[in-house]
Amino acid sequence: MAFPPLHRRAPRQRVEPPRRRRWRPPPPHQARELYRRVNADGAPDSWGLRLLNGHDEQQLTVLLPNPFLSDHHEYLLAPDWSRLALWDHLRKEYLGLPPDAFDRTGHALHPRVSMRGWA
Repeated sequence: MAFPPLHRRAPRQRVEPPRRRRWRPPPPHQARELYRRVNADGAPDSWGLRLLNGHDEQQLTVLLPNPFLSDHHEYLLAPDWSRLALWDHLRKEYLGLPPDAFDRTGHALHPRVSMRGWA
């Protein structure tokens, strides 16, 4: 089964060079970034991977497993730090960094949702 093209231009129409440059992927060392979001309490509460285009514009964000949420996106009473295994693996594989204790300092997904003292 053939899939239709993702773009809507005539088959023989050329794409202008400025637009081609914008769609061109950047060099491999600039194409992606691992990030962790730090909340108002100064602790990380979200981890992910961003993929960028040739103009440093975000094209895709992959959220990594979160120790404060279950597989069904429900708040956990206590953080499950084993859910940072993929984050730790990506840091080691692509950045050459060991697991960071700072990643395990959070208490809640959002500063207004305190889970301290639960469990």
